[in-house]
Amino acid sequence: MPLAITLLAGLADTTGALGVLAAAWRATRTDLLHHGARPDRTSSLPVSIELSWDRLGPAARTALSAAALLPDGWPADRSGLYLPDVMAAGLVELEQRAMIHHDEHRHRCLAPLREHVRAHHPAGPDTLRLLLEPARRLTTRAARIGLADGARAVAETVPEFGNLVDLIRTALPTIPDYATLVPDLLDFQRCTGLGDHHLGHHALGHTADPALRARTTRALAQLHFTRGDHAHARALHGRALPLSRQVGDVLGEADTLKDLGNIAFIESDDAAARALYDQALPLYRQVGSVLGEANTLVNLGRLSFRESANGTARARYDQALRLFKRLGDVQGEANTLKDLGNIAFIESDDAAARALYDRALPLYRQVGSVLGEANTLSRLGDIAFDESDDATARVRYDQALPLFKRVGDVLGEANTLNGLGRIAFRQSDNAAAGALYRQALELYESIHDRYSQAWTHAHLTHVTTDARRAHHVRAMNRLAARLDVPGLHDRLRGFTRGIAAGVVRGGGGGDPSW
Repeated sequence: MPLAITLLAGLADTTGALGVLAAAWRATRTDLLHHGARPDRTSSLPVSIELSWDRLGPAARTALSAAALLPDGWPADRSGLYLPDVMAAGLVELEQRAMIHHDEHRHRCLAPLREHVRAHHPAGPDTLRLLLEPARRLTTRAARIGLADGARAVAETVPEFGNLVDLIRTALPTIPDYATLVPDLLDFQRCTGLGDHHLGHHALGHTADPALRARTTRALAQLHFTRGDHAHARALHGRALPLSRQVGDVLGEADTLKDLGNIAFIESDDAAARALYDQALPLYRQVGSVLGEANTLVNLGRLSFRESANGTARARYDQALRLFKRLGDVQGEANTLKDLGNIAFIESDDAAARALYDRALPLYRQVGSVLGEANTLSRLGDIAFDESDDATARVRYDQALPLFKRVGDVLGEANTLNGLGRIAFRQSDNAAAGALYRQALELYESIHDRYSQAWTHAHLTHVTTDARRAHHVRAMNRLAARLDVPGLHDRLRGFTRGIAAGVVRGGGGGDPSW
């Protein structure tokens, strides 16, 4: 490490543009770190590392090639989390030669050594196969998110996420079996906000099995959907649907139809959403998927709720809640309690709504659902605002906002910004309110949520004047005319004529099952 730092510092000292040096490092890594016409161990990091490599026994070389695949290392007391017992002797030798870095909690191969070994002595197929089972165990643990022990699973898996992604990306071209781990890891990303979409696309490039391609494509689509990229989500679902039908995967077909319905729902195309949910529901019942049936009932309930058919919505939620409890599905139970709370809130029964949200919140935390927790906190903020407790409302919104941002939930972020805008308006800070509403509007537009766009234009009529106010009235009317929601236009017009002092209890596009 001292040699690596010294050589890199020398390059930085003589290089005019550090951006060029950074690009060179990305391209050549440790091969960059040498100087002199005849480099030796004191002037060249690659030479120094190679001298050490040459002195290692076969077991230590294998262990080092494996350790180089784990950028975040392993827990100090659990090398076996990744590295099997057959590598133990090699690890002992690496530690004796000070080629493994120790800190209080983890052991790892430091970046200069790791990058050189990966480039010049990469792990072979046999080593990659040895790491497959540990990776599978960790990914299976990650898949517990949303279940009763989900919070513990998240706490255990988050420190290993970077290792899993790096290992899978490296191993996939050689060991295609690693592709089976990707769908569960994509679901973990969707619920925690970790990572990006690249792993999913990389896996599809190395996956030939149509059933696995369908599952991976569906999970990747859900990740794009949660992060507000509906175009990619819809396109991916469009690819997953024929794959599921090709292999006779009725459950996968139903899941894809339901997920397409969720996109339509967020985009306020209620007719398309209902048609898709109505296609999915009998398929779930055909294959006996009680969970799929329950989630679809919840989504149909949300359609009824948006159409102000609260009795129908409550009946759907009650059906779903019984099914979730029968299954022991804690997250499904939390989702439904929150939705029942939404009905109570719309019906101005704040006490009942708060009680239902307060039941849902610890369930979301129990299963590790950041998104569910954020939604519930935002709803509790709405109640506090409705009760003129602006301080509590702001606290709740401020708690929810970073959680929505962490998971990339554009709708939740927009709804929370709208809530903060309402607080600013009530405190006569029209400039701040307008800025927050406009931020929310831009996010609603990015996900094509016309319903919430219409309500936000209505809010903006109260903080603008003359031509700008007229613009928002026209935009509100245009959107309302395109939406097939009974009574919406009248509610919007009434709101613009009144005083925006309370929560718009019919606003917001909703949050389909995640």
